Amino acid sequence: MCAKIMIYIIFLVAVAAAQENYYKPGEMLVFFKNGAVTLAPGEQKGGIEVIQGSEDLKSYLNSLGFQEIKRVVPDFSPNDTVVITDDAIAVKIPDYSLLFKIIVSVGTDIELACDSLESFSEVIIAEPNYIFHLEATPNDPKFPQQWNLEQTSECDIDMKQAWDIGKGNYNIKIGILDIGVQYDHEDFGNGFGYGYKVRGGYDYHNDDPYPDGSWDPAFPHGTHVAGIASALTNNGLGVSGISGGWGGSDLGCAIYAYEIGSPMEIIEEHAISAILKASQPTYQGGDGVHILNASWGGYGYYELLRSAIITAYKYGRMFVASKGNNNVWTSHHYPSDYDRHCVVSVGATDNNDHRWVYSQEVGSNYGGGIDVVAPGWEIWSTAWAQPTVTRPAYVDTSGTSMAAPHVAGLAGLILSRAYEKGISLQPEDVEGIIRATAEDKGEPGYDDEYGAGRINAYDALRYFDYPQSIRRYTVTPTSGITIGFYTRQLIGIPGLPDGTYYVMVNEYRSDFDLPSDTIKFLGVWGLGRLTTGYSNAGPNYGEGYCAVEKLPNGRYRAKTYIYLVMEPDPPHQTIGWFPLNPYQNNVLLRYSVFSWIVVAPYNLRAENVTNTSLTLKWNYDYLALIDGYTVKRDGVVIGNPPKDQKYWDDSGLEPGRLYYYEVYARKGSVYSSPATLFAGTVPTGAIAQSSYPKMSAFNNGAKVARSGNNVYVVYAAGGKSIFCL
Repeated sequence: MCAKIMIYIIFLVAVAAAQENYYKPGEMLVFFKNGAVTLAPGEQKGGIEVIQGSEDLKSYLNSLGFQEIKRVVPDFSPNDTVVITDDAIAVKIPDYSLLFKIIVSVGTDIELACDSLESFSEVIIAEPNYIFHLEATPNDPKFPQQWNLEQTSECDIDMKQAWDIGKGNYNIKIGILDIGVQYDHEDFGNGFGYGYKVRGGYDYHNDDPYPDGSWDPAFPHGTHVAGIASALTNNGLGVSGISGGWGGSDLGCAIYAYEIGSPMEIIEEHAISAILKASQPTYQGGDGVHILNASWGGYGYYELLRSAIITAYKYGRMFVASKGNNNVWTSHHYPSDYDRHCVVSVGATDNNDHRWVYSQEVGSNYGGGIDVVAPGWEIWSTAWAQPTVTRPAYVDTSGTSMAAPHVAGLAGLILSRAYEKGISLQPEDVEGIIRATAEDKGEPGYDDEYGAGRINAYDALRYFDYPQSIRRYTVTPTSGITIGFYTRQLIGIPGLPDGTYYVMVNEYRSDFDLPSDTIKFLGVWGLGRLTTGYSNAGPNYGEGYCAVEKLPNGRYRAKTYIYLVMEPDPPHQTIGWFPLNPYQNNVLLRYSVFSWIVVAPYNLRAENVTNTSLTLKWNYDYLALIDGYTVKRDGVVIGNPPKDQKYWDDSGLEPGRLYYYEVYARKGSVYSSPATLFAGTVPTGAIAQSSYPKMSAFNNGAKVARSGNNVYVVYAAGGKSIFCL
């Protein structure tokens, strides 16, 4: 029975490896034989001294940069190997007290290390610490009614698969700018403050610190919006929030509630105060909220509200706004139609993936720079709940108010994943990922009805796994032109008093091509906050700006604007250049490219080295995405092996000569960057030591003395002699 169970475990690991080949760097799971590791009962981890195997085993682990050995199942003991199951069957299971996690240097080739460990007699199994992606289904009783998150007709945002990747992180904060949130609701954890789902906020309407939304319970707008974005998930209650964690202590993203109005109305001053407080960094006394959701709007142009939103953008925050519910084409619904680099404009779809329309006068607005759409028809979420009212704690509601928090919740998941991986994303990066991974609806490509498409959470979160990649580029302009002279308000410009000025606006641009290793292009966008230039909008608040557009010739153009500022009255005496003088300093344009790329091979090495030949070997993880490899020696192509052949035999070489090898992965005419290696043949008369019958490569750690093309090897990495002359 024990042997059968062990085979079953190996089978599961093998299946997972074939599917993903994704594991934690620098970590191995090792099943030792009994007696090979001596940790006393109660001890969970130790150093190299607890390994009682051979000195060769210890030496090999130390060569990998051994750091720690730790129990994988801390409470397991040998007595637990014999079990009577619930259905009265006696079974014996492996002794998991012998299963350990070994942590080594992050740069270690884990697959190669595991293969080597299994050659030691003390080791039964050695595997990378794989990360498994399982299809999770939450236990919230109303989840089956949440068609917007998961359904068979594929008009949803694929949340079950997305939750296999990420469920939200409490360090990421989502601000709900609304009429308050009932934080003592069961699906928000019945509390307020740090350690609860609703972590902070403020009631600006009543000027008190309790934004509980205690208005007419029949209109729980803020509570409903907050529940869509991040109600507690997998807690056995109510509904599932998009970024709601996974039950227990896993709360997912934190909610900050801002009560900025009463039913049916939002007060601009409260909205401005809340936006600024929410977006301000914590060291300055702000809340440091990462994402702001505004499920409201109107058709007037509110400049001060715009200024607050641009300020939030300057802080690095993402602002999500609903497009409106009047079933009209419009480019004048605010805040959703403010500056496109500062606001994500969200329309609504129904359960058939069509634009949501209720009647001739009621339905999702469209046009005017709409970015994406999300489900907005009969969306189940949290409602006002109190013991004295028989009204249900959960209701379904329709509108773009419901669509916007889908995007805010997804942005929370993206930023959570980035936080956990130590990746820094700009607001444009988050929006760019959401747009690029949306499912195209309506006319092919971007259209006024659906924007970039209906969001897909699973595809968005898969950005963090190769071969999808976001890479940033910095370029200097290749040309500049004057586009006009204007009288313009300039506010918040460093070194310039706020006021009205006469300005000459100059456009600086740089044309570029996509990277050569791109298999599939997904998107490109400017990174305004990282660019030394302003927008051409007025009033101008001095936020960094970089727009990217596609040119008719297939290339792309990044552009920004530099201002020559003058006194407002004739003769318009010059004040100076802002944000910099382009004749004295470089204008820097920064943008991101999101694409599938041809990933380079890795762990290139040489084996079976003789006087006249050697074998190159390498590793590659994405065989389904390439056609094969190209091998070069000293810059000349010597072979094109197929994708399943991860080696190349090179013969006819000169004895004692050092060669430079490059191995590329290729897909059609697209090539990866190369894996490179200097490797040499054995000099004439050199004899391999008997303890090293298999010649290894002259890898990067090798010490060599070189004279012309003749190479005399002294010793390799670790100080062990390879040949003697």
